[in-house]
Amino acid sequence: MNIKMRFVVFFCLAFLFMNQCVFAAYCGKDDFERIKNVANDISIEYSLREDSDVKGMYDIIVTGLTSELYIKETSHDIVIAYDGTDNGTYILEGISGDNYTFEIYYERCASTLVRTITLNVPKYNSLSESPLCDGISGEDLDVCDEWYQGDLDEDKFNESIEEYNKNLQKEQTEETFNKVIEFFKGNFIYMISAIAIVAAIIIVIYIKKKRSALD
Repeated sequence: MNIKMRFVVFFCLAFLFMNQCVFAAYCGKDDFERIKNVANDISIEYSLREDSDVKGMYDIIVTGLTSELYIKETSHDIVIAYDGTDNGTYILEGISGDNYTFEIYYERCASTLVRTITLNVPKYNSLSESPLCDGISGEDLDVCDEWYQGDLDEDKFNESIEEYNKNLQKEQTEETFNKVIEFFKGNFIYMISAIAIVAAIIIVIYIKKKRSALD
């Protein structure tokens, strides 16, 4: 083996040895426990934007991020590095409601996943603005609630409205019928008396007319 080859081999071995030392320094058990504690201080919360022209928009607020860590949310293509924060604080503005899974990685340790934070941000139910919901509160019919979180499309929404109106009409008919029954129950004696008096008057008139005809 010539001198150049020995130098290349020596350099490669030295490089691997240094990398192993660095990896051991940053990825040892003690250091990993330390970085987990650092990651546990990171907070990710959401806040509804009251000043937005579009309903159901949020700010997601990240605090406590350090230069050793970075955050990814793959499904929404979000990456947050410390360099882009204000002393570890970062605000994602104008975020719509959805499920978010934020993964916190330790960059020095081969981008090892350290912690996962899941946010279930409520979705705004835009169908609640439909004229079909006029006069119907979310308490009366859940699909008319601004923050209804079930699976909902226009067909299911229309079916729910139709079913609600049918049931409402049925209830109103039953209520009217029950009121009539209650009225008869409460005024039965008076009604019978009135019918008897009217019948008596009719009979008297009939008899008088009969007699007049005979005379």
